[in-house]
Amino acid sequence: VIGENLKNLRLSLKLTRKEFVKDIIDSSYLAHIENNKNEVRALTLVKLLDQNNISVLEFLKPYGNMEKQNEIYEEQASRAFFSKNVNALEELLENSAYPNLIIRQVVCLMRDKLIHKEKKYPTQKKKMIKRFLLAVDHWNDDCLWIIANALEIFETDEVCGIISLIASTYTDFNKYSDRRIKLLAQIILNFLDLCLKNKTPLWKVDKVFSYMNGISFSEYIRYRKLTLAGYDLKSTNIKIIDLSYKYGYDSPTSFTKAFQQFHGVSPKQARDNDAKLQVYPKMNLLKKQKYTWKLESRRSFRLVGKSIKVSYANDAHYSQILKFWSDIQRDGTFLQLISMDEGNPMGMFGMFSKYDKYNNEIEYSIMVISNQEMPEGFVEYIIPEVTWAIFDCRGAMPQAIQRGWKFLNEEWIIKYPFKHAKCPEFEWYSNGNVYDQNYLSQIWIPILEEK
Repeated sequence: VIGENLKNLRLSLKLTRKEFVKDIIDSSYLAHIENNKNEVRALTLVKLLDQNNISVLEFLKPYGNMEKQNEIYEEQASRAFFSKNVNALEELLENSAYPNLIIRQVVCLMRDKLIHKEKKYPTQKKKMIKRFLLAVDHWNDDCLWIIANALEIFETDEVCGIISLIASTYTDFNKYSDRRIKLLAQIILNFLDLCLKNKTPLWKVDKVFSYMNGISFSEYIRYRKLTLAGYDLKSTNIKIIDLSYKYGYDSPTSFTKAFQQFHGVSPKQARDNDAKLQVYPKMNLLKKQKYTWKLESRRSFRLVGKSIKVSYANDAHYSQILKFWSDIQRDGTFLQLISMDEGNPMGMFGMFSKYDKYNNEIEYSIMVISNQEMPEGFVEYIIPEVTWAIFDCRGAMPQAIQRGWKFLNEEWIIKYPFKHAKCPEFEWYSNGNVYDQNYLSQIWIPILEEK
């Protein structure tokens, strides 16, 4: 219904989709929202309405006092708080059209924190917020937002109780919305901040760390050291005895044992190109992800398939690539590629090539390994012999592959000093159910090995 109303609103303003979105989202994505094929995020809706000078509360009036209205109000308050905009919070408090008393009290507390008057926040209001949370059987996103922004009104033991309850209740993160995950992360960060201010005992902090990462703090440190040791073994000629001391082990024997337990191979075996190593990424709130990787030298091979140009402006390539995959499934290209696939194992490649800096565009191709005659409308690429760093990404598409790229850009490329070979980068998709949580995809990075 919101999508239909957005469309009617846009048409009443005599705006095209491109004029209405003004680079906030892709116009094709707006089309999906207007046709009720996709939901609109609260923050996106706020931005769209704000830039077209439309009152958010007026737009939401027909829906009554629903969760969406709460979410919009909370998002506006959060944006104002994080940008330290006291006036915006004052305007929200003065708007009598919004009736939720408890959420308004929390906004009042947020304003007081910005003007450094939180210590004077009335005791009666604190009790009101606490009573509300205690009376609710199950904390929804509104309750989590209240906790995230009012955690300091609770005593230390009460805070620890809240964290323990959250740790035992919210465990299946794959099923939660992005908003809920962000709220849980905000609660954890605020808790850690309070711990630093109040000098909370380490065992209580370690309990929260275990909830965030599924392991204790000491295990996290050990896994990270062994991950970095794997990088060093692959990219340098450092001696194993020197590596063991570098990462704090008493002897090469103890290092070798720990390395073998974590990676599944010995340090000596890890230097082989086909040895697959484990990765434990840097701490990532509530998004637990592991990767394995290996180096693999491959002879030249031929790829055939179809290509399009996609724009990198405002991350438009994400929606354009998804649309391209949908198009080739509808027009029969997908089945043609499957019938031509001669890879071992079989699977499809998504290839990035020919980056155009001037137009901020890149060519994206969907292809398979094949030596068969090329159908009309297809293109081919001859991939030279090169060494590849290949990363396994496990999980449903497209989230798993997007998380994999994020990990590469934030850690591996920084930590791992190989040079990029003159060859395109690939995504590889195995045959199988792309929505399965154990679905395998890969990212292939061409590298130049140091001789």
